[in-house]
Amino acid sequence: MAFFTGFFTERRARPREGGLTVRLAAYGLAAIAGALLGLLSVWVALSGGGAVTIGEGPWHVSPDAGSTEAGLTTRARVALFGLFALNPSETVYYSAETDSEGRALSGACGYSVEGAAPDARWWSLTVYGADGYLLPEANGRFSLGATNTGRTPDGGIAIALRPAITRENVRDVLPTGAGAFNLLLRLYNPSPAIASDPTRARLPRIVRGECAS
Repeated sequence: MAFFTGFFTERRARPREGGLTVRLAAYGLAAIAGALLGLLSVWVALSGGGAVTIGEGPWHVSPDAGSTEAGLTTRARVALFGLFALNPSETVYYSAETDSEGRALSGACGYSVEGAAPDARWWSLTVYGADGYLLPEANGRFSLGATNTGRTPDGGIAIALRPAITRENVRDVLPTGAGAFNLLLRLYNPSPAIASDPTRARLPRIVRGECAS
């Protein structure tokens, strides 16, 4: 008789144990979801990095990047992406993910980066993939700068962005690959006005040309 009593008592206890397991699993899933949301919010904050848009154009800059006034978010972004590190008196970095009309940069289209030459001792324009890395399709031509870019008759610049370099478009062309990409414009030893306030820089336009259908 004691055997049967113990058997049925155990049977009645099992549902309570199952309910506890379900609750623990729910708590665990809630904790995981909270952690993922927290990581996502941190990623969004770091991706923004306190960047400021330059006028109505496509370029963005983090004015305090590389300076002693940089906040924790900017410092974390420097550590994460490794692109913005030098003091503004040495180098100012401008990034663009869209053209001057606000359309996302795409290797399916051709572009022209044109306008006044940046006011700096030296400058360079580099193409990066959507993942933030240099493009393997570039075949060694990752950037163009002040010393290897031709000038327009008025002293400005006109750099063509094309999916690939061909014999017909060798000069002043940067390859972008076929997918999404972004640009990084570095101004080395910028003018004192730009070093003190990077948002005052006059930067070139990014004009979209023909796109593949």
